[in-house]
This record gives sequence, C-alpha cells and structure tokens, in this order.
Amino acid sequence: YENGELNLKENEEKACNWYEEAANNGHVEAMFILGEAYEYEYLDLDEDEDEAFDWYLQAAKHGHIKAQIIVAEAYEYENLGVDEDNEEALYWYEQAANNGNVEAMYKAADKYYDMASEIADENEDDDDEEFAVTDEELECLDNAKKWYKKAAENGHKDAARMLKQYFAK
Repeated sequence: YENGELNLKENEEKACNWYEEAANNGHVEAMFILGEAYEYEYLDLDEDEDEAFDWYLQAAKHGHIKAQIIVAEAYEYENLGVDEDNEEALYWYEQAANNGNVEAMYKAADKYYDMASEIADENEDDDDEEFAVTDEELECLDNAKKWYKKAAENGHKDAARMLKQYFAK
C-alpha cells in the first residue's frame, strides 16, 4: 500500500496500519519505519518526536543498528525531544559498534576520550590533591583506544589518526 505495488492502490493509511500491526508483533524494520514516519511526517502521520523516539528505541532494543545510532544521537544532541544523556548515548553507540557499525565504533571512542578529558580537567582543578591519573580516567582511555583501534582496523581514517596522535607509543 505504501508505494502502490503488487497492483494495490497506494494508501498511506492502510500502509501505516500494516506497519503498526507488524511492529506490534515484533517486526523490527516496521518499528524503524514507524520511527521515520513520525519523525518525517509520512504514512499519513503527523510529526511526533515522542512517538518517533519510542519506535526508534524499540527497534534499537531489538538490535536495529540504524535505530541504535539514531537513539545515541538523540541522547547526545538532544534530538527527538530527549534530554542530553552522555551515558545513554555511549551505551547505544556501543550497541551499534558491537553490531559492527564502524562509525559507531568511532563515536564510542570519542565519547570515552571526552570522558577521560573531563575527568582529567576535574582532577586538575582540584587544588587539594596532587595531579594524578585516576583509574577511572585510565579505564576511559583504554576503552577509547579499543574502539579507535577497531574502527581504524575497519578503515575509519579519523580513528587511525586519533590512534597515531594520542595513543602511539
């Protein structure tokens, strides 16, 4: 119905009903399509950021890589009516990275690197203690290096540059 294929007359409302039924029965791609439909106002639906995010989140929870990245970016950049939450953004970037998405590997590495920098800045500002690298900072740096390395091994040039610039021995 969506495209008027198979000798069916194009009917966005019927297409939407079928997508909703499929999504409610666990069809992951239908969940993702509904997220897009609510975000970009198609399938006869009005824009609704909350509905869009909810459908993307459902698809992400079921392993849909593009949805995982959209959810991560929503948390990182306050898209789709979602408040900024760097921990949630990192979680979803790592989910997509673990599913093989190279750009998500790079974004997860960047998140860890930024977290290590924030920890270092906090420690530097603390006048009561001598500056020292904390275990938490080292753990963030180790995770950043791990994800930069995986992204670089999969051809991500910026990840290779970051490895060379900040993690070369």
